[in-house]
Amino acid sequence: MKILLVSYLFPPDISPRAFRWKAISQQWAELGHHVDVVTNWKCDLSNKEVLGNLRVYRVGFSILEQLRYKQQQSCSPEALMAGEFRRSKFSTVLKWIHDFTWKKVYWPDYACLWYFYALRKAEELYELEFYEYLITVSLPFTAHLTGVSLKRRHQSIKWIADMGDPFCFTETPMNNQFFFKHLNYKGDETVFKEANYVVVTVDKCREKYTEIFPSEAEKIVVIPPISRIVRNDHINKSQVFEKNKLILLYAGNLYRNIRNPSYLLMLLSALLQNHPEFHDKIEMHFFGNIKEYQLDFNNFNKQYNILRMHGIVPHHIIRLAEAEADVLVNIGNQTDYQLPSKIVEYAGTGKPIINIYSTENDSSYIFLKQYPLAYQVSTQGHSAVEHIFSLSQFLNENAGKVVDSTSLRIFLQPYDVSNISLQYLNLCVNA
Repeated sequence: MKILLVSYLFPPDISPRAFRWKAISQQWAELGHHVDVVTNWKCDLSNKEVLGNLRVYRVGFSILEQLRYKQQQSCSPEALMAGEFRRSKFSTVLKWIHDFTWKKVYWPDYACLWYFYALRKAEELYELEFYEYLITVSLPFTAHLTGVSLKRRHQSIKWIADMGDPFCFTETPMNNQFFFKHLNYKGDETVFKEANYVVVTVDKCREKYTEIFPSEAEKIVVIPPISRIVRNDHINKSQVFEKNKLILLYAGNLYRNIRNPSYLLMLLSALLQNHPEFHDKIEMHFFGNIKEYQLDFNNFNKQYNILRMHGIVPHHIIRLAEAEADVLVNIGNQTDYQLPSKIVEYAGTGKPIINIYSTENDSSYIFLKQYPLAYQVSTQGHSAVEHIFSLSQFLNENAGKVVDSTSLRIFLQPYDVSNISLQYLNLCVNA
């Protein structure tokens, strides 16, 4: 097969979309398929990278991307782990100007100018390779606009639009909703009409899109996130965390509308008040963008001083931290149409998982129902204090344990990269 993948995000980007499609494209290349990837330009990386049957083309240019990348490179991994990353005054001013000017008027999202570079490179490659199949990946949604143009110009190509996150009804809009809410629906509608298939990660998202675009319902296919078993029994906790601490870890971004840590903070407060023995041995570490809750965390630490914030760090550092942690923590979305890829990644470690959910339709709650080392906490109708006895018991009995390999392999089989990549190939064949 000859496959063209158009995805703005691709490693070294720190993004679930990037990790997913690097794994899938590598799997296809190893099977002998010809795979070309058009992705966003990055500082200090070659415009073309050849990895066997996989070729990666990086196109476009962004001053903000360059500044952000250079700034991140100026911080050592140790500084990032310690949460010492800070924007320069110059880049802070640039971001402020961006947020109050360009961000107010772009559509469909921040990557809109990349469309022209991506389409030009995709056309150039198509004239050489005459691809049979096209895959476009969001977010950002701009990649799908490239797919629309390519499909209209080359009707014979089979197009699969991979909706990592919904666009027109997301709780975290990618553009100015006051101006573009209707256009967002039109953008999604065009993709659904032109694509041969549209892939989402959970049934609830398929149901929502079916309500919006009932005439395109047969095109919508569910393919879940990817996971892999990660055994790190050889890792010494002192590489990242203190040996004598019980480490709880949360990896991911926090948002006011869909992922709120308030109940977790109440749980930790109640745990420390009712079981003071935990105060000297427990630490709660956060990796990701938590700036909307920085003040809340600072106030909590004034009383308890157990929270550690690391900010946005490279993915390999997060995986190392997850491997060394004793217990992993998930905060379920307040929406039911997304399954956070990190919860599937968590499961790959076999570690105990605490999941805080607000609705029984939450995809994380449903996913973890059969996971052997899960403690699920409902925020509805229960005060934090009601959970404290069972939570302390769970921590004492399970911290540091791992699910046995056989049980974990069976649980994760539907999320294995070979299985997921085969589902996409089957879609291509049937398109």
